Amino acid sequence: MNKNYGFKIVNFNEVPNLLWDTWVSLMGDASYLHSSKFLAFLHEMVGTENAMSFACIQDEKHPLALCPLAITKNNFLGVEFLDASWNGAPVGIPVFADSSRGISGQLKRDVYEVFHSVLKENGVKRSYIRRHPVSLNYFSENKMLDSFQLYPLKEGYECQPQNTIIIDLRGSEEALTADLGQYQRKHIRRSEKCGMKVLEYNASTKGNREMFALYQQAHIKSVGKLARPQKSFDLMLQFINEGCARLFVAFANDVPISFIYCGEFYKLAFGWSQVNLDEFEKQYSPRHFLEWEAILSYKKRGFLFYEVGTFWAGPQLYKIPTAKELSIAEFKRRYGGIWLPELIFERIFDRELWEHIHGVRTKLFLESDYFSNPLKKI
Repeated sequence: MNKNYGFKIVNFNEVPNLLWDTWVSLMGDASYLHSSKFLAFLHEMVGTENAMSFACIQDEKHPLALCPLAITKNNFLGVEFLDASWNGAPVGIPVFADSSRGISGQLKRDVYEVFHSVLKENGVKRSYIRRHPVSLNYFSENKMLDSFQLYPLKEGYECQPQNTIIIDLRGSEEALTADLGQYQRKHIRRSEKCGMKVLEYNASTKGNREMFALYQQAHIKSVGKLARPQKSFDLMLQFINEGCARLFVAFANDVPISFIYCGEFYKLAFGWSQVNLDEFEKQYSPRHFLEWEAILSYKKRGFLFYEVGTFWAGPQLYKIPTAKELSIAEFKRRYGGIWLPELIFERIFDRELWEHIHGVRTKLFLESDYFSNPLKKI
């Protein structure tokens, strides 16, 4: 990059976490996807040698943009290519400081030019980015003001929208309970009658390391192997001890049978990782009660929102949900809540790759049941 853009580019690993998060606080469209802790975790996930997140700043007190980034290998039905993604999952969208709005058009163009230059220099053929709806703007009265939600379209991206389910914790507990689906209430009552209890592990509790070890063991057992670097698990435990994450555990007869790890970003909590011990699933169905208790815990702590997660619907041309994904989506829907648009943007730089990916997607879409019963509920 020989062009002088009028700002300095600094890599994520060159910036102290506290300073990075100070910069995050100045970006109205920033979400937990941009926080130092979430990025540190993702960098370990993909390998720090593949992580290339960076910031554009005038100086330390005047950040202009934050750009999460990793370059990883992807494989789309036999065709391998380098991808701007977290091993196929979209990276957070570039976000811009509120103070830059007066020059936002040129600034955005310059930052995306830098972003795409990095991709070109590394032989990347696809950029895959994600805008989360609960940004810092969402916590203010002017939450949707001038946020350029679809700006990437101007940069040649295609948009792939989905819904994410958010529980608004500002209502009463009675209202939250009334919003639950009948099936969900049934399972929660069943867990209560079985004497199931939920404990949470946080910065002020004892036994965090031992309980987190049981969570990790359950995770490995569920997947069948250690599916990601140990360092990523170590960071998750560190976040609990630092007070920015919590582990909720469901017990049956004093045996831990289900775990949900929740991250925290300002007054938003989100289900980050969940795992059950399969041998107890049929008898207890612990997940319903466990996440409900986590939701109530965050409400009591004064949080404003709890994200249950993406609600897959389909088929869509760009996404044919699996039976498991649809089952999980239905489970999430039964918590009630509001649906907010989560926007995924994709730009494919290579024509042959574009033709391959879109050709396969079209074939899979036509082979789906989309046209067999067009009036069905999806």
